[in-house]
Amino acid sequence: ERNIVATGQMAEKGRAKMIDMYVWDSDDCSIIQKLTGFHLRAISVIKFSPSGQYLLSVGEDDYHSVAVYEWKTGRLVGSAKSGGAKMLTASWKNDKEFVIAGVKEVKFFTMNGSKLQDEKGLFGQVGAIPICSSTYCFKDQLATGTAKGKLLIWVGRKVGKAVQLSKKSGQMWSLCSTKNHLIVGDSTGTVYFLDSKFTETKKIVVNTKFNPQIRSLDYLEGSDSLLVGTRGAEIYEYVKGGKGTCYMRGHYDGEVWGASAHPTKTQFVTCGGDKTIRIWDTRKMILASDPFETDIRSCDWSSNKQWIAVGG
Repeated sequence: ERNIVATGQMAEKGRAKMIDMYVWDSDDCSIIQKLTGFHLRAISVIKFSPSGQYLLSVGEDDYHSVAVYEWKTGRLVGSAKSGGAKMLTASWKNDKEFVIAGVKEVKFFTMNGSKLQDEKGLFGQVGAIPICSSTYCFKDQLATGTAKGKLLIWVGRKVGKAVQLSKKSGQMWSLCSTKNHLIVGDSTGTVYFLDSKFTETKKIVVNTKFNPQIRSLDYLEGSDSLLVGTRGAEIYEYVKGGKGTCYMRGHYDGEVWGASAHPTKTQFVTCGGDKTIRIWDTRKMILASDPFETDIRSCDWSSNKQWIAVGG
């Protein structure tokens, strides 16, 4: 059904209080389960196991602690300290094995009852590189995307090879695996499709006037549909490699500083830290300006409906 969602949160800045995770239904936004009593400060990574039985989370306490929940019952199955390195991604190999990775560190975990046993990943001659994303692909092959634009292919817990997709490859913030492809999204707004030999078979470039960095990918096998989320707060769908359709847009940097309603219509205008002005109706965004040179701090709609005044 793919309607079950898990979200974490962060504590108020400067506070180390205990925080919660929620599992909820995306159809009606009802809360199914609240998971609490373990993480401090913030939860930076969340991942369901392949069967959906377990929920893995990584916190931002001093030890970047790892927890595995049987989320339907709320039971904490096991926990461990991952160390001092900040973790940015996690992937399950199966319902008993998973990997977490981040700033120059990769750790492989095995669940043994309530114990989470870990082993360090070995970068070898490639050297330690910050890991931005990860996924298991083509059955049990681990791939990790890096901040240096290289894709690392692992053999066991060692790097087998590094793949440079192009000279302009940026930070690889999202990976997605399908039956026949590994899909890679980078900070240049390019999505690469790779075969089992990690050779490019096709690519998609997201054309947008806002920040094009690819931050999330999801693929639906039956309909050949690819969803792409960008750093510019846009969500695109590409069906069968065709032209992308943008379904969602929004402000993406800083705060929303101003808002003003249309004098007569169910529309309003907003502005903010992403240096843009946007016009909305009650259901969707209608229009967005090109980015200005500075933040837009205030806006107002004229009473004659013809003008919008803004201030920086």
